[in-house]
Amino acid sequence: MKPRLRGVLVLFIGILLIAGCRTPAPPQIPSSSLSSGHLRASGRILLAVGGEKHTGELALELSPDNHLRLQIFAPLVGSLLYELRSDPKRFLVLNHQESRYWLDENTPEVRQEWLGMDLSLEELGWIVRGRIPEPSMSGWQVIGADTGAQTLQRESATLRITLDESSHLQTLTKAVDGLEKYTVRISGYQTFSGQSFPRKVFITEALDHNRLVLAFTEVVFPVTSGVPLDFTIPEGMIPYAPES
Repeated sequence: MKPRLRGVLVLFIGILLIAGCRTPAPPQIPSSSLSSGHLRASGRILLAVGGEKHTGELALELSPDNHLRLQIFAPLVGSLLYELRSDPKRFLVLNHQESRYWLDENTPEVRQEWLGMDLSLEELGWIVRGRIPEPSMSGWQVIGADTGAQTLQRESATLRITLDESSHLQTLTKAVDGLEKYTVRISGYQTFSGQSFPRKVFITEALDHNRLVLAFTEVVFPVTSGVPLDFTIPEGMIPYAPES
């Protein structure tokens, strides 16, 4: 594993998806108010990669236009370790332990390098909310449907999804150009403010078998307004040296 990856992979563990359902006919992926609005969540994270395990406490904020702030804190002590700020164009990693940063474009290659998998902000939003919008609203097309399952496609990417009886996401497998990228499983749902959200999420990256676990303990939705993302580098931080 790359040196800087080891410290920052912990960062994004708050990311994984979903689905499972038993209905007489192929389920319809619901359009819901949960697919929009500012959301805040907290919980715990575990990352197992390359024989190493990392744990931390999580604070996450996600906007309806796919702006993300993800913070990882040391267990018990509560000091801020890592932070990820990202929107559809920019990707900023802050290592508060070492006072280092990396600012780049938000591309599949950058996400693969820093997160250990190509998990987009759109997909993260589906995972955290436990459901996805109508495929026609997000550019995806339904290319296959069976009892309790659907397959979506957009360009070279496909998503195989299962839903539960309430149309909540239960499992999801993503592939690009026919190659599996990762699989996600949601274990149970819990209620906050009268709405259901994932309790525990597991994700496994296909190539290196990295394993991420995200356990939510609180979700606040909707939040009246989110904190605007700031991509200004904090004073005193220096960039990671480019790898040769």
